[in-house]
Amino acid sequence: MKINEPGITHRELGSYIIDRIHDRQTVEEMIRLFEEGGVYGNREIDCRRFMALVKRVLRRI
Repeated sequence: MKINEPGITHRELGSYIIDRIHDRQTVEEMIRLFEEGGVYGNREIDCRRFMALVKRVLRRI
């Protein structure tokens, strides 16, 4: 497929979501938890909290 641009980063996606739902605090916390647990893997995250944030964002989109 020779994709030069693999897509958007999670930070870029976060900015897009913030523009759509106008809830910066929720989106930034969700991204922070994603980075800490999924991207950097340097600590365990509260999965219930992460999923609650994801659900809150999805309900507002």
